[in-house]
Amino acid sequence: MPPTDMPSDANPQPAKPRALPRYRLWLHLYAMLLVVMIFALVAVGGNVTSLDAGMAVPQGWMTFDYFTPFAPLEVWWHDQGTRWEHSHRLVGMVVGFLTIGLAICLFATQFRSRPWLAWLGAALLLMVIIQGVMGAERVDRISTELALVHGVFGQIVLGVTVLIAAATSRVWIHLAGRSSRTDVADWVRVMALVFIGVLLVQLMLGATVRHWHATIAIPDFPGHYGKLFPPMTQPEIDAAIAAMPEDMATTHATAKQVVAHFLHRVMALGVVAVAGVLVLGVVGKLPGRREVIGPVFLVVALLVLQIYLGISVVLSGGAPSTATFHQACGAALLASAVWLAIRIHLVTASRRHRIKGSSRVYAAPGYQRGLA
Repeated sequence: MPPTDMPSDANPQPAKPRALPRYRLWLHLYAMLLVVMIFALVAVGGNVTSLDAGMAVPQGWMTFDYFTPFAPLEVWWHDQGTRWEHSHRLVGMVVGFLTIGLAICLFATQFRSRPWLAWLGAALLLMVIIQGVMGAERVDRISTELALVHGVFGQIVLGVTVLIAAATSRVWIHLAGRSSRTDVADWVRVMALVFIGVLLVQLMLGATVRHWHATIAIPDFPGHYGKLFPPMTQPEIDAAIAAMPEDMATTHATAKQVVAHFLHRVMALGVVAVAGVLVLGVVGKLPGRREVIGPVFLVVALLVLQIYLGISVVLSGGAPSTATFHQACGAALLASAVWLAIRIHLVTASRRHRIKGSSRVYAAPGYQRGLA
């Protein structure tokens, strides 16, 4: 006779289904607003660096003895340096409050269906706080190293915000619920991540060039003091500068500055090479997928613009406005690369949401009306 007492796990209870994510237009627009504001913050900060105005307001936590948001106009508007540095701080405070609001909204709306997204919002808030503290400490300590890290970390914060904005979009919610899986070589997804990686390295090198005042350490293009490789020792550099035409802007450059500038140019070639492989892979493996058309086009357009601006910075003798556009375009390119990587992942590795063992597939309402 079979035993009457069965093990407790013989008839397991069905797992409680996880709540399905729901597309909320207002939440997506809120996240997109934060993307725009953080991009503006990065761009304004870049202009502060271009103008060498990082110390224009010499107090990290105050503006000329006033609490920053209440500093009278007359104490900071009169001078170009203080105007940009104080504006950078004001935009940073707006970003801080918006990030607090987004974190609260994500916990309120996403914690049951996508707890990872709620916690990502909390992580973003922590990153924004760290970024603000670094900015203030950079001034109080008069630290070029902190300024460099502060600039690069801002780009990473922008990338994380793009991820959150993409996760709240209609496209993400629709594709994350599809049961099909496209047979695409894994290397396409890997190359999308590699592209983000090389962009981050290039942004670090660019920040080093800017904070080491090496923008025109090599004042000609496409050559390097008229040669394929620049001089690397100080006597060779001094001799090369003396031999340059009088209209060249550089009057002095150290070996450290020349090496940093040269590495930035070499890395640019690597970025172009990786971008080319990635774009060819997407075109070849994902033909006709409208979800990736926009990101691919934007990446290519921004990359071409970035190359043009980089050359223009050198040929203009390091004009601050051109340098700022170059830095801002780099930030936009990184954000677009993150967007493209997300879309590639979604269309090649989407998974099915199952409800109580069924094969129901969730599609966001109104998805076919357009891609958000």
